[in-house]
Amino acid sequence: MYFNVWLKTKSRQWLLAGDIDAAVKRAIKGSGEERRINLLEWEATLDHMRLRIRARDGGRLTRMMHLLSGASARVKLRAASDLQLEGGLSHFWQNRQGSQPLAPGALSTMSRYMGRREETAGEL
Repeated sequence: MYFNVWLKTKSRQWLLAGDIDAAVKRAIKGSGEERRINLLEWEATLDHMRLRIRARDGGRLTRMMHLLSGASARVKLRAASDLQLEGGLSHFWQNRQGSQPLAPGALSTMSRYMGRREETAGEL
């Protein structure tokens, strides 16, 4: 199954810009490769990130989401401790993450949508 997944920054603060955006993308890609998570695509805006993930079922997906969000948050909060001071953050991502199974054929539609957003999208 294919899933559309989203992660939102804590308090929807505009934290995914410039160097932070690039570092979070690298952390998610690296964590996905290390844990053999089938990441298909991703995109980021200033306050959230969307991923396309292939998983056998929702239970496995939940574990994947936890691993990806944890790895990227640890990297960012360690590398940018000023975020904790300036933004008053002890967590990078909101507690509530979301996912939605993609209907058959929807993956290509989502890929076309993301293709129009080349400045923030990536493929693995």
